[in-house]
Parts: sequence; C-alpha cells; structure tokens
Amino acid sequence: MGNKEPQCILTDQDPVIKLGVRSVFKKARHRYCMWHIMKKLTDKVESQIYKETDFVERICGVVWDTDLEPIEFEEKWTQVINDFEWNDNTWLTYMYGKKYKWIPAYFRDLPLGCLLKTTQRSESQNSYFKRFESIDGTLVEFWLRFQSAMEQQRYNHRFLDAASDSTLPQVSLRQ
Repeated sequence: MGNKEPQCILTDQDPVIKLGVRSVFKKARHRYCMWHIMKKLTDKVESQIYKETDFVERICGVVWDTDLEPIEFEEKWTQVINDFEWNDNTWLTYMYGKKYKWIPAYFRDLPLGCLLKTTQRSESQNSYFKRFESIDGTLVEFWLRFQSAMEQQRYNHRFLDAASDSTLPQVSLRQ
C-alpha cells in the first residue's frame, strides 16, 4: 500500500483484534463487520418474534440501507425497536450505542465508506477451505487437501471459461 496506513480496518468484534488494530495502525479507524453482527441477531431475539413477525426483515432493511443519513437511520431504528417493544433488549441497545462502528451512515466521511460493511469475501474463502481441514490431520494431509481444493477450483474455472467461450446469450426480442 505504498507504505501508507489504511484509513479503515474492518473486522469482527474480537477485543484482541481491537487492541491489535489500535497498536499497529495509529491512524486507521476500526469498524465492525455488519455480517458478523447481524449473524448474531437470531441468537439475541426471541425465536417466536423472529419466526412469526417481520422484525428481522425490518431491522435488516434499516441496518443494510446504505442510502440513509445518520438521523434517518436513528429514526428508522427507533421506530422498529418501538414497534416491537424491544427497548429493554440489552444486546440491541448495546449495538445501537456502537452504531458508529458498524452502520454505513456513520462511514460517510471515509472514501467509499458506504461499501465498507462486511468481511464476507474472506469469510467465504474461510468457509470453502474449512471443508478440507481436519482436527486430527497432519500438515501433510492439510497440504494435500489444500492442493485438491485448488485443483477443483482450477477445474471449475476452466469448465466455466470453456462454456462461456462456446455459447451465446439467449436474447428475447419480445416487448
């Protein structure tokens, strides 16, 4: 990065990572991954409300909306919380208090800040490679599984490239 510090570091809420970011990157802002936070929502909300209402849909609609200004976010969040009488939910109250760390409306002063929401790319890579590890495996077994995973990826790419090179898109002229 040209010997420059990043302006923002996006991680989960791990307190050790928070300390590490603060000690290594003096100027970077530390933000939380929305995906990690929202993944916890089902554990923090009563399953009956989660299953029988549109609470999750509405709160996600507020949280993931990158077009909201801070005041709009606060109004909409408050409306959803009030509609479902969740004012006494400790976790939701805590996360609302940390909104500047994970809600895109509070990243507007960072270049491309509305895009900084999730570490999903690394999460999907971790998920993919976890299929090839074993708790009892040796380093050699891991390496063989890793090589197998990479060869499978290369095969899939070659297959898709060949399919793309040999086909044309279907175009409908109906209006």
